[in-house]
Amino acid sequence: MKDSFTVRFLDQIAVKGKQEPTAIYELIAPKDVPGAQPPAGFMDAWDQAMAAYKDQRFDDAKRDFQRVLEIAPEDAPARVFLERCDEMASSPPGTAWDGVFVMTHK
Repeated sequence: MKDSFTVRFLDQIAVKGKQEPTAIYELIAPKDVPGAQPPAGFMDAWDQAMAAYKDQRFDDAKRDFQRVLEIAPEDAPARVFLERCDEMASSPPGTAWDGVFVMTHK
């Protein structure tokens, strides 16, 4: 699929009854459709933000997710991760964290 479509990694989720987390991706656009790709710099900004988030550099990740929103102001996943960065910075997950976000409330 990655050969035909632009996709972005969104998250790892823990599925009930499974030991290993499942990676989820967003299908962005077909690669062969002119004008369907995300704005310039969007994917690089997203990847940089996700790398900082996974490395538990939540202040850097927050800055980088803000950059994503400067490029694409309506990007809902970036808004979710901004909130998560605040939560994670105030209560760091620790060195054993595998990148899986565990919701503690609805």
